[in-house]
Amino acid sequence: MGNAIRWLLGIGILAIITIPPVLMIRHQQTHQRNLRVVQDGVLLRSGQLTQSGLEAAIREHGIKTVVTLRYAERPGEIPQDAAEEHWCLANGIQYRRIQPRRWSSPNGQVPAEIGVSEFLEVFENPKNHPILVHCFAGIHRTGSYCAIYRMAGQGWSPESALRELKYLGYDKLETEWDVFNYLRSFEASSLDLLRTSNDSQQ
Repeated sequence: MGNAIRWLLGIGILAIITIPPVLMIRHQQTHQRNLRVVQDGVLLRSGQLTQSGLEAAIREHGIKTVVTLRYAERPGEIPQDAAEEHWCLANGIQYRRIQPRRWSSPNGQVPAEIGVSEFLEVFENPKNHPILVHCFAGIHRTGSYCAIYRMAGQGWSPESALRELKYLGYDKLETEWDVFNYLRSFEASSLDLLRTSNDSQQ
């Protein structure tokens, strides 16, 4: 067998080995952008999924509730994921939209805690599980809320939650001081918030 033939066979074998995984990764990133399990049977996170990607995730993980952190850029406009909301509601999937708010305030009343409270309330009823939370990229807004769940729902330390947040792509977290400071100090305030939310519904 000539060297040219052996070289071509080697290239062919290499293509057979490498191309399918590359195509699979590309497909997943297109249709199931940054889809990850946070806690099995309870919480998943992602970026904006395509319709087929969402349906596949629901079938595979049994998702019962979708929480979106996306919103209309201007008052009165239709949110860009409105079609997702309509499909979920038409197919028996609960849908919650949480309006992003500022993570800091000069008077100590952090506007984002309204959304945090809404987010944590979803977990109080196990019938809502599993829950998928997403924004557009599935890194910054979604990552922050998942860090909150790690601390309030699973007892993680702020250090561990922030370490995971940065590992999963929020690499400029320290420069966004309002988010960083809120999450870093969340251990004291968030558990009180969760306890108050639970007590008010008992």
